Amino acid sequence: MRTQVRDTSIDAYHGIGNAYKATVCDSIYSIVAESKSALSLREIQSRYNDLFEANIDVSTVSARVNELITAGRLERTAPMRKCNFSGKTVHPVSVVPVQLRLV
Repeated sequence: MRTQVRDTSIDAYHGIGNAYKATVCDSIYSIVAESKSALSLREIQSRYNDLFEANIDVSTVSARVNELITAGRLERTAPMRKCNFSGKTVHPVSVVPVQLRLV
């Protein structure tokens, strides 16, 4: 039975489509980029829900953030801190600084 659930989940993931994933990634990137400080996953989730009036699960936020980190667009910040929503200690994420010109 576990195999069927897993296969179904994999099929569902592949059925989402790259356009939807790209849109969510871009939205999450914009939320983090516009923030004055690094954000936890729950903080990103809350801002996404408020901004788009849609409920996004924190696991979806986590998956898209991991994709953005792998792509080099976001990074986990060094100082850990407590999340404003969960109270747990987290590594918040921020936009990777971009070199504006060669020195």
